[in-house]
Amino acid sequence: MRIRRDNTDFVVAMVNYKRQHFVPKFYLKCFSSNGLIQIYNTKSKQFHELPYGSVCSKDYFYSKIPEGERSFSQMESEWNRILSIIIRNADLNDLTCQDYTLLLFFITFQNARTKKGKMEVERHFNELINYIYKPFLDKSLKEAGVDPKSIDKWKIALVGPHHAFYMQCALQCAPFLISDLRPIIFINRTNINFIVSDSPIILYNSFFNYPEGPGTSGLQSPGLQIFCPLSPKLMLVLYDDKFYNFKSSFNQKLYMDLEKDIDALNSLQFFSCSDNIFFTDKDDNENVKKLHESIEHFIEEDYFGLEKLRISGKSSENLRETIMTYMRDIDYRLVLSSMIFTPNAGAVDIARDFNLVRYAKENFNFEDDNQIDRLFYLGEIAVSPKADKEEVNENLINILSRHVSGDWGEVDDKVKERNNKAIEDGSIILSSYTLSSGRKIFVRTEAADSLGNRSLTNVLTAEEL
Repeated sequence: MRIRRDNTDFVVAMVNYKRQHFVPKFYLKCFSSNGLIQIYNTKSKQFHELPYGSVCSKDYFYSKIPEGERSFSQMESEWNRILSIIIRNADLNDLTCQDYTLLLFFITFQNARTKKGKMEVERHFNELINYIYKPFLDKSLKEAGVDPKSIDKWKIALVGPHHAFYMQCALQCAPFLISDLRPIIFINRTNINFIVSDSPIILYNSFFNYPEGPGTSGLQSPGLQIFCPLSPKLMLVLYDDKFYNFKSSFNQKLYMDLEKDIDALNSLQFFSCSDNIFFTDKDDNENVKKLHESIEHFIEEDYFGLEKLRISGKSSENLRETIMTYMRDIDYRLVLSSMIFTPNAGAVDIARDFNLVRYAKENFNFEDDNQIDRLFYLGEIAVSPKADKEEVNENLINILSRHVSGDWGEVDDKVKERNNKAIEDGSIILSSYTLSSGRKIFVRTEAADSLGNRSLTNVLTAEEL
């Protein structure tokens, strides 16, 4: 992608990271054959095949700043190594404690990073903000004489880094919330293969599944199960051992010999996916289509729920509402021939282990301590070819953080004074910094348009100013 301005070509930072995957290539490769993966689109009900590296991706899905996607690649190399060990040995016992911890990070992050995860977290924020504030907006608009029929069609859209925050939580505190679950490997010995989807991590609750009520698949929900297909013949499962056991399992392994069990597990992928089911062999086309047809009438488009939990207060003037947003349980009952329900005799609380919940709250603070004090918007980020050659991307996040927070770096006092005024009047903002290589780089945020919007920030060398 190129941006042309003042007869100079700018290359958006790190074009190599433009195409961003929400399911990593190393994971999809496990469900491919000769570089190709089979695809079933649940909307069109059509089959096709593509190179596995070209699916589950979108231009700038996360951000136009390349640092995030590059950091994902670094994590994925470790996750690839760990999953390769499990697949090669069909065993969890070869994992070190550190490897198993990283495996939990993979599960929670993969669950959050998908297209479906992004849509769900944005839905949570927007539905909540509309529930709270839209009545006040409607009242003001009606008082201003706006047609009530048109007001009803309006919705407040909360723009912000919701997905980034969700993924941050998934990488930091979420793995600790599932660390109490027991792992097991399902080994598929049938003629039917495991399938996967564009949202492959399944959070489910066989014991408490109740589609009519609040969701029971939170990371600390009693009875939680997590299903993660690893290959056509292997699936990683994490489960709450207070409620489930698996007969004939040994040494964290369970051999599965019944096709109905594989179909039951594969059915969950249809409830989870956004658009596509993926599998290895074209010979499975008919089985995938029949399986979809058998459960299609149970699949709903909208599993979102919003409820008032309670109203409390000593007087009618001091009422408070507790609002909960959640994803409702799917209308499907998972039945496995080897799964035994072993309910805990004690009372069931809202969390499996409050010590883990307390640990997450005390050790992961998402308040303003680490927030950037942003004074203006950067718009699109563009790095010139010459600046890119000076390895500016190693310093890019730090540079942009300083620039947008009013640390103008090494420009002279006149430019600093002009920048401070530019925050208010919308004129050009210029800062300068020395890279770790010793070379100087400049950051220039272009002037705002007539509406006050800044659309472009360029990262340049001195000769390109």
